Amino acid sequence: MSSGCRSAASPRRAPPRSRTATCSAPASSICGRSFATCSPPRRLPSWSSRCSTGTAAAAPSPTSSRRRSPPGTPCGSTSTARKDRPMPFADIGTGRLYYETHGDGEPLVLVTGLGGLAAFWAPHVDAFARRHRVIVYDHRGTGQSTPTPGPYTVDGMADDLVALMDVLGIASAHLCGHSTGGAIGQILGARHPARVRSLLLAATWGRRDPYFRRCFDARLPILTGLGAETYVRVTSLLLYPPDWISRNYGRMLEMEAAAVAGLTNPEILMARIAAICDFDPSAEVGSIRAPTRIVTARDDMTTPPFFAEELHAAIRGSTLTVVDWGGHMFPLTAPAVFGGLVHDWLAAQAPATAAPAQPRT
Repeated sequence: MSSGCRSAASPRRAPPRSRTATCSAPASSICGRSFATCSPPRRLPSWSSRCSTGTAAAAPSPTSSRRRSPPGTPCGSTSTARKDRPMPFADIGTGRLYYETHGDGEPLVLVTGLGGLAAFWAPHVDAFARRHRVIVYDHRGTGQSTPTPGPYTVDGMADDLVALMDVLGIASAHLCGHSTGGAIGQILGARHPARVRSLLLAATWGRRDPYFRRCFDARLPILTGLGAETYVRVTSLLLYPPDWISRNYGRMLEMEAAAVAGLTNPEILMARIAAICDFDPSAEVGSIRAPTRIVTARDDMTTPPFFAEELHAAIRGSTLTVVDWGGHMFPLTAPAVFGGLVHDWLAAQAPATAAPAQPRT
């Protein structure tokens, strides 16, 4: 095992790759508690940088369908997508989802966490699209997709993804999900096995858990009582490693400013939080048969490693990799490590090439 990672029940090593206001609205019940909700913020231009987890700004959105954004685009900057091109939307019957496709090959769907934005994957899209048709999208209620009022459920989020795949003519795909995206992946793997070629579940959880609920119980009063800016600043402490914050403080301030500007409608955000607090697939994950890799960071305070260990025990034949550092957002804080893990996972799914016949003597 290369330094920085630990694998359990894995037939191959998973090395890091060196390449590189006060509210007066009616109360809502979230995670078993009641909170007043604020009026929605002003609608932002579609190219504004948005927060991929509802807490910290992601990298700018990749360019529109089959166009590429420059690799390494800094987080929180303005998207490089051409404003004069029509944006791709999929009509899924109950709303429209904004999506992007990049590259060619076997389909790879990248599913974002709580913030739900395609922009989260910008640092990785170019590399993954070299060998795969990469699909990223804004979840319903986020970014440029239909701002449907709550309630939300993870089951409904998974149904939206299946509908998107139907519109795009994708019978089955590899699925890589981060956090809430991993929860969505579990539903597809358990209930729609024919649609999933393989699963990579990153920084996610597989049952209703008191610690997970407490993480949101403690922050929701901050969002509703002290506002988005304080909510974002507090949440950063749960998402990023302390040393990363110290070394990247200026960048983090820019990311937080963009996150506050682009924070999802508070009512929708709270509905999405209620959905993930209620998510408990523990009775179903044991039925997942797709090749599954589970990855997490040892210092993740939002979805600690014991969540990943439980999932690994529940999903037969799965492999588990624990990276030593990166926090909940390790796809962004340690992009080379995460990208290497995904690359190795995808390579392992490729059909074996038959050895050439040996000449007769």
